[in-house]
Amino acid sequence: MREQNLIDELNRFDTDERFALEKCGYSPDDKLEGRQKEIFEYERKSLREKIAANLSNIKNWNKSNSSGVPPRFSECSFFNFECRTETEKSIYQKVCNFVSQEGNEGVLLMSGTKGTGKTHLGAAAVRDTQGRYVSMEDLIYKVESNMNFKSP
Repeated sequence: MREQNLIDELNRFDTDERFALEKCGYSPDDKLEGRQKEIFEYERKSLREKIAANLSNIKNWNKSNSSGVPPRFSECSFFNFECRTETEKSIYQKVCNFVSQEGNEGVLLMSGTKGTGKTHLGAAAVRDTQGRYVSMEDLIYKVESNMNFKSP
């Protein structure tokens, strides 16, 4: 179902300039001219390519999910993440910047309260980097099972 929604949004992105303006961070009522219009068209093309790549990743993701991402988050991407607050917008931007770093082989650790989008953004990051998702519970279990704890 989300795959179809992404296809629909991609088509809308191509045909609805007001929608594309908003997705690129402009006001839908902005009247762009000259250099500003050129910059928008470049951003629109770049974002469209990113959307198409996310759609491709979702299709591939659905075929083989060995990433560790919980199945209910298998269709999460940066494109379908909705920022509800300025804090979420800031975190979204930081995760996108982390993922886009060239040759990045780092670890992304997120913490916070329930419902803030950690798993969604984590799944999107894993998809874009073809990395591995490990929940905190899984990490603790793996550490404990590989350690020899001695009682005091």
